[in-house]
Amino acid sequence: MRTRALVATSGILALPLLAVAIASCAESSAAGNPPEDTITVPEAGSLDAVADGPADAACSTEDGGCATRELTCDEADFCAVPTGVDSRYALLGVRGSSATDVWAVGSAGTIIHWDGTAWTKVPLDRKDTLLGVWASSASDVWVVSSLNVVLRGSGFVSGTATFVERPPIDPDDPTNLNGAILTSVWGAGPDDVFVGGPAANTWPRNSMWRHVPEADGDPASAPHAWEGASTFCKGSRCVDVNAIWGTSASDLWIASNSGMVLRSKGAVGDGGGAEQWTTITTTVTIADLHGIWGSSDSDVWIVGNGGTIRHWSNDGTQRWKIVASPTTENLRAVWGTGPNDAWAVGDSGTILHWDGTTWSVASTALPLGPRPRLYSIWGSGPNDVWVVGEAVALHFTGKKPTPQGEK
Repeated sequence: MRTRALVATSGILALPLLAVAIASCAESSAAGNPPEDTITVPEAGSLDAVADGPADAACSTEDGGCATRELTCDEADFCAVPTGVDSRYALLGVRGSSATDVWAVGSAGTIIHWDGTAWTKVPLDRKDTLLGVWASSASDVWVVSSLNVVLRGSGFVSGTATFVERPPIDPDDPTNLNGAILTSVWGAGPDDVFVGGPAANTWPRNSMWRHVPEADGDPASAPHAWEGASTFCKGSRCVDVNAIWGTSASDLWIASNSGMVLRSKGAVGDGGGAEQWTTITTTVTIADLHGIWGSSDSDVWIVGNGGTIRHWSNDGTQRWKIVASPTTENLRAVWGTGPNDAWAVGDSGTILHWDGTTWSVASTALPLGPRPRLYSIWGSGPNDVWVVGEAVALHFTGKKPTPQGEK
């Protein structure tokens, strides 16, 4: 089994950006505006055209896409915290194990770590776009990009971090010639880690995999390291895995496109078990879903395009409840601490909060101009929440008074 250590030692050089998803800027220019559910960053070689980053793009004050009054951190719920990341890069995932151990990943091999005081850049010797991150503890961190780029780290120690490449998911295509990406990673523990992504370019027919732990650290005990977990693909069209969440390794929930949610019951993986996947199609929406999170199997939230918000309460009806949304922007992630405290983030700087009764818009201290697209959210508790997106990391440390004139 091949393992390759990627050691953090010095600052990140300003390198060209990679396309994060299916369409590059060049492609979207030729074909018109990219689909709203497509994540894009400038392609390699286009640095001069985007020297000032996303804030130079045009925006409309009528649709809420612009910040028209610059709030201070004393009055805004979320305040931007310097990261040291190039302003042309997007941060696409954030997770951690505590208030002093937070990781964010994104464009061009970007990994940064928060120690409770400041963000520190963690250089890699590769520049793949990193799409997701998950941590089981301060000493176990997973980062995903594609079928041949899954990294596992042992934590941030003495100002440095080391990540090791896991074996490619498809041993018959170790260099990922199909170009399949991974957008999601979630685990029930260090030995129960699942990754997933779009199914369109994936072969064999899978869009989700489980990491097979090595016995006593012996690589020979798990030569391939991965087994298919998307047994829902058998006998039917395989669906995209846009987001993964679960209450345990045998109770997994997947958010997909066209309002589809899949749920497992039983151990998941090709290695055996009595798993079965149930399709929970949200008949009240056909929107593509990008985020899923719950505090229990009786309190699950999904969010997606057009401001879609739905709630599962396990009330016996097998239906998702329509919940009024204060936005029509695409929502890309959801996370919370309990039934009365949940957050959702998305396009045009949208941050929403659930207080147990209603969803409302949170205020942010952003510069005047276009509001960034926000991709991911995580926190260590109700008053320690991080949101990341296009050239920004926003921090919530407690509710502030509503500024005059702000909703």
